[in-house]
Amino acid sequence: MRLFLETRGLLKVLLREDLSDLAREVFSQAQAHAASAFALPEAVGVLHAMQRDGRLTRPLYRKALRELYELWEHLEVLTPTLEAHEGGPPMRKAPLKGADAVHREGALFLHGSTPTPPFSPLTEPSTGRPRRRA
Repeated sequence: MRLFLETRGLLKVLLREDLSDLAREVFSQAQAHAASAFALPEAVGVLHAMQRDGRLTRPLYRKALRELYELWEHLEVLTPTLEAHEGGPPMRKAPLKGADAVHREGALFLHGSTPTPPFSPLTEPSTGRPRRRA
């Protein structure tokens, strides 16, 4: 099983709250784990807000923050590419919005498809192969 975690899913794995046990069970059964690149700063922001609002003590906030970064090291981080925003082949009439491109990358991951190659000025965006020198 492959598991794509959004911000809330990451926090369910880390914190004790409703459905956390289920989230941890599913996480432990998955063979592959991924998250959007946006999930890390969003999760840090939520943890900070929880600490600021008194829902997490300062020691628990620091513990959760450390655990988040430790968990992050073991996730495949999906970053939307230009091709993802363009909707992939065949090209859409209008580019996808940011969150839609993230969800597309997540769906490709869950399906077992290789996400689109990352953009580099040294590679062709459509194939990821080295560009020919002019």
